[in-house]
Amino acid sequence: MSTSPQPTAVPPSPVARRGLHLATFSSLRYRDFRFLLGVTFFTSAGTWLQQVTFGWLVFEITESPLITGAALGATSLPYLFLGPVVGVVIDRVDRRLILILNHVVLAVTTTAFAVLVATGLVERWWDPQAPWTAWPFFAFALAYGAAWSVGNPVRHALIATVVPRAALLNAISLNSATFNAARIIGPAIGGLLIASFGPATNFFLQAVMNLLLVAVVVPMRTPHVAVRHGGQEKPSFFADFRAGVGYIFQHPPLPLLLLLAFVPSFFMWPFVQGLMPVFAKEAVETDARGLGLLLASAGVGSLFGVLALASVGEVRRKGALLLSFALFSSLGIVVFSQTSSLPVSAATLAVLGGTQMMYLAFSNTLVQTITADEYRGRVLSLYMLEHGFASAGSFMAGALADRYGSPAAILLAGLAAGTFLGFVSLRFRHLWRLDL
Repeated sequence: MSTSPQPTAVPPSPVARRGLHLATFSSLRYRDFRFLLGVTFFTSAGTWLQQVTFGWLVFEITESPLITGAALGATSLPYLFLGPVVGVVIDRVDRRLILILNHVVLAVTTTAFAVLVATGLVERWWDPQAPWTAWPFFAFALAYGAAWSVGNPVRHALIATVVPRAALLNAISLNSATFNAARIIGPAIGGLLIASFGPATNFFLQAVMNLLLVAVVVPMRTPHVAVRHGGQEKPSFFADFRAGVGYIFQHPPLPLLLLLAFVPSFFMWPFVQGLMPVFAKEAVETDARGLGLLLASAGVGSLFGVLALASVGEVRRKGALLLSFALFSSLGIVVFSQTSSLPVSAATLAVLGGTQMMYLAFSNTLVQTITADEYRGRVLSLYMLEHGFASAGSFMAGALADRYGSPAAILLAGLAAGTFLGFVSLRFRHLWRLDL
């Protein structure tokens, strides 16, 4: 296995030298990691704000679970086409510059859609007898998804650049905790703003947040990947791509970890988060405020889960924990599908959110620990290719909910995920012993 060069990390800040020693927050001693966490928080808060608003808006106008699920899933579709390309670019271009341009594009895209919503054009164009008139929803979802499919792997690739290798699990856990803190705040505020001011306000707010984030990214110091070639001529774009794919298959745990990453994207997120606007109305019989509370509850559980993970430091038998949390998540989906009251549904989602995020944190840590830094962008972009399959999962979720109802669709997804994970657990038993 090739060894990874030690990531460039900024020396501890004066605050850290004065004694910031709590294990849970040990990665905060690195200046640029603090900047990165700020970007993660506000980007994620804006995205969750947009997700709850977008899902509510589509279902409110179309009253179609199929269109709602497909529109939410369309945000993930660009990963399938852009993921491999983005990975090569991340390893060849200044990642900080990519992130700055990404937030500008997100701000422009969200502003354009906010104008369409505020002027009522989206609602006036919709005709129940002509499903293709839902095209503005899909156009926005694809444009936003394209920008997100670039920014997300860049932020993840930067983690290992701004902290040393020994702090990687803690940094990834804190990054996940930040994402989930935003997951609590974003939907809760989103539901209140929808009820108070209408959905257009949320899209305008997200656009402003993306513009402000440019000011956070600018002072970050990150190494320019071009210096890694030592002045020699760079390989061609396609040669870099082939090298990235070859690197994955030369390191046996990586293909299996990439395969397991498809489970939450295909069976979990599309059926739980994707169908949440439908489930909230059909099963729980609540409004936009209740929808925001349900999504925020999942964020609460996720936040506590990854904070607990950050507190324990380095752990052994990561493979066993990875499979255990994945199986518990499948069980949680089955239980959630049978709930019908807001408090019980919210409590179940909190537990489910915790197990899902701990699974994702272990998976991400294993992938990044195995991967050398010069291949990190390509491997992570292929690892995140599973986001693209969430669009297929969302379409299936919408179709099943349209025919059988959202509770039955979520139940089938949980059973399917558990069956697949059970097969992997028995077929690849060495994964239980995987530790790095």
